[in-house]
Amino acid sequence: VYQDDYLTVDRENRRVLTNGKCVQLTAIEYRLLDYLLEHAGRVLTHAQILERVWGWEYRDCVDYVHVYVSRLRNKLEQDTKNPQYVLTRRGEGYLFDAQTGR
Repeated sequence: VYQDDYLTVDRENRRVLTNGKCVQLTAIEYRLLDYLLEHAGRVLTHAQILERVWGWEYRDCVDYVHVYVSRLRNKLEQDTKNPQYVLTRRGEGYLFDAQTGR
């Protein structure tokens, strides 16, 4: 379980809450969040994310990652222009910042 004052992710029960309210995620959105959380604090490349979340046959579909990170931010972040959880590292990839809210 990841939990802070705003976000709760119960990985065992596949439940996500923001401000105590349940957030509905698609299967892909949840797999993306789960993978980022599994490697919290570590930058994951687009290729790593594509292979793990979609499968190796999608390794050239970088736009998928951008679109789904945006969708995830829209559902999780308080301010999508200044994300606190799902962060971009230009030229590298994305990471989940587990220090937010602590």
